[in-house]
Amino acid sequence: MQSTLEVTVDTTTNRPAPIDRESAEAKRDQDDLRNAKAEMVRRMKEGRNLIPTYNPATDTDEATDNATSLLDLDQALERGQKGEGATEHRRSPNRPAQWRKGVNVVSWENPGFGSLTIKSEAPVSFGVPTTTGRVVAEILPLRNTEPALISLHIDAKFAKGVRLFYASGGQKREVVVEERKDGKVPIFSVPVTWGRFPQTNVDPDADNIDLLFLAEDGTFVQIELSVTTRGFRFWFAIEELYSGQMVFTSANKAARIGLPHMAVGEHGALAIVPLQAEHAFPGANYLEQFKGIGMQFVCLAFQLQAFVDLKDCVVAKWQPPTLPKVTDLPRWMQQAGWKPAIVRWWNSAYGGGQVQFADGPICFVHFKAILDHDERPVFEDNLFPVLNAMTEVAVRPTKGKLPGQWRALAVKIPRS
Repeated sequence: MQSTLEVTVDTTTNRPAPIDRESAEAKRDQDDLRNAKAEMVRRMKEGRNLIPTYNPATDTDEATDNATSLLDLDQALERGQKGEGATEHRRSPNRPAQWRKGVNVVSWENPGFGSLTIKSEAPVSFGVPTTTGRVVAEILPLRNTEPALISLHIDAKFAKGVRLFYASGGQKREVVVEERKDGKVPIFSVPVTWGRFPQTNVDPDADNIDLLFLAEDGTFVQIELSVTTRGFRFWFAIEELYSGQMVFTSANKAARIGLPHMAVGEHGALAIVPLQAEHAFPGANYLEQFKGIGMQFVCLAFQLQAFVDLKDCVVAKWQPPTLPKVTDLPRWMQQAGWKPAIVRWWNSAYGGGQVQFADGPICFVHFKAILDHDERPVFEDNLFPVLNAMTEVAVRPTKGKLPGQWRALAVKIPRS
């Protein structure tokens, strides 16, 4: 059903009255959303398949120029800045997850979602965890032992109205996302090979798993647990990969405002918006960033009706610090080709991430390129090398293998 525009006539001039385009646009959006919801209800009653198909949207000139279409999203961004809305208790930027420290136990906790307690199993134990935007703890094998397997037990608890999902696979095996209603998670077992350097990536699908907490209002957090080696040392990390909210809107509105989404029937769209500023970098797209897990998870959330209307969501805004100019760097760094950049994202299990320069280009960073203040690779100092999103770094770039690609030869974090 197509929405129609009613034209009124000015009786004094007998000419059509000026069209209120904003009101007409709003009416069309309401009609589209009403049609989408009606279709969703009808299909559910008929028992028809409602699994959405992936349909990424792109920004258009119309989306930029149409202020009315952006009104709901602008208001959601404003609520995100103020920490307002139904999700305030869960994902307000001013209420970060709570981290607890232990020696043989490492924990993650967020009162709005739940908690994870990870226990080590002999012959390994944990060092004292550190918190640099993620929980990181060294894994300590018993002296003179070379375990073939590192096994960690996971105890998961979730808050009222929250569901837990477990995801595994990815590179060699198909990704599987399944709900864990009892909170029982399989033992996290990572094979290890020993040689000149110990390695945990023999099976790239076994050295990390993802746990997703989903609330009734569509807010969720995706946690990655990983066991990696950096140099001669083993490390365990708990990292919040993404926190967001499932949002239902019309397909027309999602396309107009450039909101990445999955199509639902002919009229509807399910989009994912970020709830933390560090997950809202320019061009961020949850469905692209987490293709295997993301699409299955969004389908499951839709089937559970875990979403809100666009007008009711809270959206975080990317707020990096202002970068200094290249000329503000020390002369020796300028001569060596260093440039200031902002960290877009970092993945501890992957051991890499992206930074972006002030003039636009994006550059890949590998953990071995991160240097300390004495120009030594951080991982050689028995530290876990990480970069935190929305922080400033200095990068010495070089061209990548393909045209337009850049990679970092060296990265330094400014002294605080």
